[in-house]
Amino acid sequence: MAINNQVNSFQRGNELFKSGKLPEAIAAYTQATWSDPDCADIYFNRAVANLNMGNLLNALADCQKGLQLSPNCVEGHRVLAGIHLESRNYKQAYKAAEAALALDSNCASAYQTRGMAFHYTGQPPKALRDLRTAAMLFRAQGAMENHRQVLSILQRLDPNLWRNLATTGRALGVL
Repeated sequence: MAINNQVNSFQRGNELFKSGKLPEAIAAYTQATWSDPDCADIYFNRAVANLNMGNLLNALADCQKGLQLSPNCVEGHRVLAGIHLESRNYKQAYKAAEAALALDSNCASAYQTRGMAFHYTGQPPKALRDLRTAAMLFRAQGAMENHRQVLSILQRLDPNLWRNLATTGRALGVL
């Protein structure tokens, strides 16, 4: 019975999250933790919901709890990197993105987050390198919305690079 309640609450939280009902999703994830306090995915999902609501401290606490339960979860490290980036804690964002990339060298969003951390800490060459890598990986993985988002960031960060990409990008697989 407890497992069914946890699954139902977790699934309900996911459905509420997808429909944009973030406070309700957080409540459903919280209910799911009562039935299964050792399920890392519940904490990671609740962390993302809290992050999207701007509840950075709650997001951080949930993500850290999830990583205690599942320290080798790429998604957990990726979410942690995003929380730190949003908190303007760029050194920690970089470290969390590094941890995600150590587990999965094709984690496009970790490259994106690390690239933005480099950008905000005044390291443009590293930022552009990681953002280009993220764009190529998103494209290869069929995540075209994310691909377009990263291209938009690249265009804002370096218009000259964008002009060069416009002429050579298709050959490089970036566009």
